[in-house]
Amino acid sequence: LDETRRSVRDLRVAPLEHGRLAPALERLGRQAQLTHGIAVEVNVAAGQRPLPRRVADALYRMAQETLSNAGRHAEAKRVQLTLIAAADSVRLRVEDDGCGFEAASTERATAFGLLGIEERVQQLGGALEISSEPGAGTRVEIEIPLRHAEATR
Repeated sequence: LDETRRSVRDLRVAPLEHGRLAPALERLGRQAQLTHGIAVEVNVAAGQRPLPRRVADALYRMAQETLSNAGRHAEAKRVQLTLIAAADSVRLRVEDDGCGFEAASTERATAFGLLGIEERVQQLGGALEISSEPGAGTRVEIEIPLRHAEATR
């Protein structure tokens, strides 16, 4: 029951402070440290203009899912979360030192969290790359073109 409540609560609108993603990611990192015992380093190199709300919300949710996966499934001890915003795109990279997995496996294809990330990226016209191998951790890279995201507001 607690897990169901947590899942429903997590589906609510992302807790973005005045639409700003960076502080929300920093809070998310602290929360993952408390919940999963992971050392999370958050690096933000964001541009001056704010991201479209739907992009910021989606990036927050995808970061949340990758941190959750690192703690629950990968048994990671360290995670580095990096957000880089340029004039025409925004990139989110999450790297962990967990157990990794076979990136081409059918297990990945049936993982709801990864499927959700793939769907969000597709809806925003972006690109997703997942690199992982057993014993070598996992790297998730997401790039969202801002021109497409702004055109579909």
